[in-house]
Amino acid sequence: CWGLYTVLLRRAKFGIELLPMVVLLLGAGALAALPLYLWELFSGDRSALHANGLLALAYVAGPGGALMYYLYNRSVETLGAGRASMLLYLQTAFVAVLAYLFLGESLHDYDLAGAAFIVAGLLLATAIKPRQRTVRVA
Repeated sequence: CWGLYTVLLRRAKFGIELLPMVVLLLGAGALAALPLYLWELFSGDRSALHANGLLALAYVAGPGGALMYYLYNRSVETLGAGRASMLLYLQTAFVAVLAYLFLGESLHDYDLAGAAFIVAGLLLATAIKPRQRTVRVA
């Protein structure tokens, strides 16, 4: 889905600036989630909208949501769809580092090995260029 989003974002000309488009996308996401929230609320389940839950929601909505969409859309504009889509692979490495820094989670060997494989794969994908085929005319 992210790959399709990236290609369509690059090719589509919406005629609006980047920030209003991000606001529209986030608003559409909130509208899509509203029926599920209302179903949860009226079915007897209670959401975690207490102090810690509101702080988590503020983080997800702010830097984890709006800022991420804005920066990703900016990277598609700047780098192009192909290069920007490779940034998505770094997301898991960043999540592990942020969990270590802000949540006190520990980094394990598999976290570091996974991050090393991700970085190595991205370096290989950007360093190795496909060969140019020569067309022989007979």
